[in-house]
Amino acid sequence: MKKMKMKIKLFLVVIIGFSMLLGVTSSNAQELESESKSQEEIDRELEKELTKIQEAYEEESLEEFVPSEPLSADVAVSFPSDI
Repeated sequence: MKKMKMKIKLFLVVIIGFSMLLGVTSSNAQELESESKSQEEIDRELEKELTKIQEAYEEESLEEFVPSEPLSADVAVSFPSDI
């Protein structure tokens, strides 16, 4: 009789553990699905921003800056040779 009670308890523990494992696995699957949806949304937003940046880059026309007077960096400075 004692062995039978022990087997029943062990069986119940195994059943409860298995059902808890299935519950955790199910909730993890739902979390992963919601994360993948949010990742898809993030990817779409990134693509939109990348498209905006690319369009702005293509519209941008760069002009060379030519100063009317020499800038301070263009001035030659002579230093004594003993420095």
